[in-house]
Amino acid sequence: MKTLILIILTFLNIGTPADTNEGEFHLYQINFADSLYKNYQPQHNFVEVKAAMEYFDSIQMSATIYQHQSNEYQRLCDSLSFICAKAHYYYAIGLSEKDDITGACEHHLHALEVMEELMMKNTRRKEKVYETADAGSSDTINPQEYEKIRFIALIYNRLGRLFYNAGYCDLAIIQYKNALRYLGLIEEIDSQSYIFKELGNTYHLYGKADSALYYYNKSLEISSNLANRLDIEKCVAKILFENGEKDSAYILLKNNLDKIENYRAKGAYYWVLGEMYYKDMVYDSAIVYLELSMNSSNSNVNLAASNYLSNIYKLQGDFDSKNYYDSISILHLCKHNNKTVEFARMSYVYNNHIKKKNTLDKTEEKDTYIFFISATLLIIICMILITTIKFHNYRKKINDKENEIETKEKSIKINIKEKSEILR
Repeated sequence: MKTLILIILTFLNIGTPADTNEGEFHLYQINFADSLYKNYQPQHNFVEVKAAMEYFDSIQMSATIYQHQSNEYQRLCDSLSFICAKAHYYYAIGLSEKDDITGACEHHLHALEVMEELMMKNTRRKEKVYETADAGSSDTINPQEYEKIRFIALIYNRLGRLFYNAGYCDLAIIQYKNALRYLGLIEEIDSQSYIFKELGNTYHLYGKADSALYYYNKSLEISSNLANRLDIEKCVAKILFENGEKDSAYILLKNNLDKIENYRAKGAYYWVLGEMYYKDMVYDSAIVYLELSMNSSNSNVNLAASNYLSNIYKLQGDFDSKNYYDSISILHLCKHNNKTVEFARMSYVYNNHIKKKNTLDKTEEKDTYIFFISATLLIIICMILITTIKFHNYRKKINDKENEIETKEKSIKINIKEKSEILR
């Protein structure tokens, strides 16, 4: 990577050892953010990630203006674009942790635009190579392409989660299905299983239980590991409860509780059981599970659980406990209201992204149409010219023949006349 930065800076005539070291530092921050994310740790280096994003954006802009045409330089620019997309992606994750949902959506979309443009350029180059190549298959995916495709799927997954949390189920479904489309190219089984589960959750939230069950089954068909199965069976239990099969739902959840080692997953089970007992008006059991679920990191769960507990304690006449949970509800309600505003702004950002994408698609379609028309007109003009030339040559041959015949006729007539005069 150090070599990549040095070569690009050298091409741009701005490279010094200090610049290269700065580039290495910024790249380290992106990789560190990646490591934190994969280990479920908060982004401690948010400021550094932002600086890295701005640094690589500035280099990419200079590289784009320079427009060197060599294949090697183009490959280096592609690598730089990939780094820029990653910087925007991890900056978006940092913004999500700070509840800046709109900013997160905006930077995820920017990363997506960079990656899809990069993939489009690579596809065009690849097509040109295979047009002139005698062997090989354009379907082969090399390790670099694999990473790029996987990263695009990851961006779509993050966007799907943002829209799911905002309650925009239709938009979330589009993002998840786009993620599946890319994962299908590289056959990422575990990731596909996860996306199928997320689609199931989204359809369930959308009120389409049959579709939810379909995708839950698809997920289990691909990956039946214990953690995935327990998570899906929790969701299936909710559907069973909603469909009136309450005994089956309770049995499924309680049987699975002892199998769960992950505290976070166990907390999700506590919330589902607490909500079910609350709806069944079994308040003593509801209190136990709802209070256990209050340790959740999910603000929506905390808001709903505190509201349920406040209602229960009101019915029981325990107003001290009711006031305690009311204060918690107010705290989470403020966060919820702020997020609601953010979600509305996020929808606006996404709509602008779609308009921009449609404009680019129409421009590209228009350019293709103009190229096609121009090529067609050129072919027609060439055909007219060829036909005209052929017709001209044909007429010339006929005229030459006619002139030749006329000359011969004149010659014969002269000969006949001369012979006639001699005979006289």
